[in-house]
Amino acid sequence: MEISNGASDVQLEAADLWIPGFGGQEEYSHEQWLTRLACTLIESGFVKDEILVVLSPICKAKVEFAEHVFPYLIHNMLEYGDDAIKTTLSEQFKISSATVMEQVSFQVGPAPLYPPRYHLQAPVEVTSLLIIMY
Repeated sequence: MEISNGASDVQLEAADLWIPGFGGQEEYSHEQWLTRLACTLIESGFVKDEILVVLSPICKAKVEFAEHVFPYLIHNMLEYGDDAIKTTLSEQFKISSATVMEQVSFQVGPAPLYPPRYHLQAPVEVTSLLIIMY
């Protein structure tokens, strides 16, 4: 299902948006992934908060800020989005979480686990925030 709000051609269903390193992007860092994800959500037109919608330049400049604001973007989209947005976000979290867990479970030997712990931090923070708020 392709989600469109008429304001942009953003495809929130794109796997490479939600899964770090999807498609063999070995050089795709945590910073690049999270910055792209946060800015795409902000610029999608589905974030409705008047403050959140202007934060894309700050997220591009400072990944720590993107990490901090990410849970609030998801919350805002869930709060004000229609059923299609809620379903899309839910499905993307399920798919990306399953993919990350699958990648971690196939790691053997002395090689460091992929993805690094910080790839899991943003989804965990979103989940924690939503549990507190609801």
